[in-house]
Amino acid sequence: MKNHPHPIRPCPLGGFATFAWAGADSLAAATVAAIQAGFSNWTPAHGACRRCVEIFRVAVVRVPLAV
Repeated sequence: MKNHPHPIRPCPLGGFATFAWAGADSLAAATVAAIQAGFSNWTPAHGACRRCVEIFRVAVVRVPLAV
């Protein structure tokens, strides 16, 4: 991610502070579209934590999370 967010700032999607940011260049277009469906003003430049990206990625692939 070119403008990597500060490690302890909150994720703009989940709102929790994180040290694990996802790289914007590694986000699949379908994942970006899924995030933007829920957060219309979000762009990859805003950043997102790996946890939130994984949740949206799973939603796109439609793989159920383990219970």
